[in-house]
Amino acid sequence: MSVPKFRNSKSKVRRRRSHHALKPMHIVIDKETGEPRLPHHIAPSKMAKVKKADGKLAKEVVKEMKKKEKEEEKAETPKKKAAPKKKVAAKKTKKETK
Repeated sequence: MSVPKFRNSKSKVRRRRSHHALKPMHIVIDKETGEPRLPHHIAPSKMAKVKKADGKLAKEVVKEMKKKEKEEEKAETPKKKAAPKKKVAAKKTKKETK
């Protein structure tokens, strides 16, 4: 087992330990649920739904949830019927009129 040849000075030790301080956590408020969460993570309330899905990836479950939400929104808002398109008569060329 090796033994250090020289003693480390206070400044050397403190420089080495300068990165050991605790850094503040970055917390984001979820737009949909309003819950605090870590960036690039799922909100805790959504995580329960994801855990219930057996054998599926979390990304797939979240995509399905978003699709269902969109379908519900579409079902709630009535669609506006587009006015029927008028048929435009084609202009006759000089050759066709003769």
